[in-house]
Amino acid sequence: MGIFRTLFIPLVAFQHYRKGNLRGERLKPLNKGWLQQAGRGFGKLRYAIGSNDRLAQEALGWILKRQTNEGTWYTIYQALMNLMALQEAQDNGIGSFQKEIDRGFRGLLSWRGQTPDGQWFMQQIMASGWDTPQTVIGLNELPDRKKYVSSAVYHKAVDFIVNTQVRVKGDWAYSTPQLVPGGWSFDPANPDYPDSDVATANLEALLKSPQLATDPRVQRAFIRGHKWVMALQNSDGGFPAWEKGTSSTFNSFYQMLFDKAPDFSDLGQTDVTGRILKYLAHLKHSRFKYLASERVIQKACKFMLKNRSDKKKNLWEGRWLVAFSDGTAEATDALLETGCWNHHDAWSSLHWLYLKQGADGGWGEDHQSFIEGRFIKSQSTVMLTTYAIQPFLTYERLYRQKTGKRSPFYMTLVKAMKFLMAKIPENGLIRERSFSGVIAKKLWYANYALSPQYMTLRAFGRYLQLPFAANY
Repeated sequence: MGIFRTLFIPLVAFQHYRKGNLRGERLKPLNKGWLQQAGRGFGKLRYAIGSNDRLAQEALGWILKRQTNEGTWYTIYQALMNLMALQEAQDNGIGSFQKEIDRGFRGLLSWRGQTPDGQWFMQQIMASGWDTPQTVIGLNELPDRKKYVSSAVYHKAVDFIVNTQVRVKGDWAYSTPQLVPGGWSFDPANPDYPDSDVATANLEALLKSPQLATDPRVQRAFIRGHKWVMALQNSDGGFPAWEKGTSSTFNSFYQMLFDKAPDFSDLGQTDVTGRILKYLAHLKHSRFKYLASERVIQKACKFMLKNRSDKKKNLWEGRWLVAFSDGTAEATDALLETGCWNHHDAWSSLHWLYLKQGADGGWGEDHQSFIEGRFIKSQSTVMLTTYAIQPFLTYERLYRQKTGKRSPFYMTLVKAMKFLMAKIPENGLIRERSFSGVIAKKLWYANYALSPQYMTLRAFGRYLQLPFAANY
């Protein structure tokens, strides 16, 4: 079930205890024994076994065990679903959950934020487990990092990464019970849901950190995290976000019931697999190159090529960013970095991205692309441009190494860099509300406020490493 479990289990309890759905059924007080069984009946789609009341009791146990110390449950949507289920159960005399409900609402209130112009908003999820390593990666790309950030600040960020590594088993252990914990979670306060994408970002950040060469504690965290991510690879070569070997059965059934239903499946994902491939490519050129399995890389490359949305044009649909621009950029960059593609293989994908670049030098794509299954242009955004430019940076580097000349896509890079530079205000703080991030395709999108900042830093750093950068 993957992450769908966090939505489905509270829904089971909520629907069962709603007064309109009880149909005279006699309800039993919460069996504390179910706290020890919490969620097991939902681990491998076994929710058809047993009475409805038994499953609802187990769902309540799961909810109570998954509440964090801050009182929340992963994202704002899951938190609201769980609070509704607890309230319905309490209203029907199943137990007293007022303490958990009050703690949940206090946790939600702590997620409030305020813009510089005084507008209040709710954060969908606390993201320090993602933003911190991504910022470190951006700093690592700069030719002279120490010129821009002090060693104390940098080392503090690396320490944060090591200290927030997950050391307990979560729901991912349903399918891999023998796997030693070692991932990272989007929100470090929630250790139940580390994911391979966040874990890879943390590994990528550590890979180029000076501490990895000198600090045994950092080395142990790195190796442990690497093994955890590699163990999640599915048999088809792709990497899911949360859980290995999940079935598409439930999501397919769900989409049959509801027209244009959002995709909650946690199967192998193009953009996640692509980022893991790029990490492995960089790993091959480090002192830890012995950890980079060529078998894992080749299986993942085959998965990428098999899962193209358009095999004639070599296009992919992304999962966590809108949509064909992101998927195609991530896949092309990964295949180039690993050597699974050469510069001739990548031509059609890069040419398609080149044709989608706006006159202003940026890229933009509408959410409707997910609904219609084709690229639909929108206003250029910093967020999407920083992702779309990545394969062009890789292509330019490899083309230069092979030919000693500028690539045919050189001016694409120049236009994109001008677009990004024009978006940086005097104070250096990029503020963009593009909602290019994807929580659930076709339904729920996110504005990752800090992403345009560190992704721009990353693009500039990679550009400055190119041989011709000093001339521009």
